[in-house]
Amino acid sequence: MLRNILLVYQHNKFFQKAFEVALDLAKKYQARLHFFVLMNRDYLSYQSSVESAPQFQELREFQKIAFQSGIDSVIFTSCGDLAVSVSHYVQNEHCDLVVIGKRHFQQGRNTIYFDAVDYLIKYLDCSLIVVKDAITHQQSSSEVTLQC
Repeated sequence: MLRNILLVYQHNKFFQKAFEVALDLAKKYQARLHFFVLMNRDYLSYQSSVESAPQFQELREFQKIAFQSGIDSVIFTSCGDLAVSVSHYVQNEHCDLVVIGKRHFQQGRNTIYFDAVDYLIKYLDCSLIVVKDAITHQQSSSEVTLQC
């Protein structure tokens, strides 16, 4: 049984698909949805609060959609290393599943992303779903069978 699903925020077109998968699973299992966003330390030093960051505002909109679907959710921000921060959050909040969207190809930054995903695959105590851009509405995430 899934009780806590962690959705890793990405500012790209794949996040919408990852959100849809995570929301479908949260509705199916009545799980709590945890939004996780990695913030830039330098950017935050110029801001008076995390809530004013564009990423946080965008996640608020996704949180509203989850709420309208009857799903409890929380937004968590971190400034650390992606893999380590996600791993610690999963452990501390007893997440049963991590959902992350496929990364679009961008020179230089992909190595960090792929290293993070590789780390999560190796060291997480829970399942990880990487949502690719090929998933369609006809291929519902509810069709995915999870053994919890």
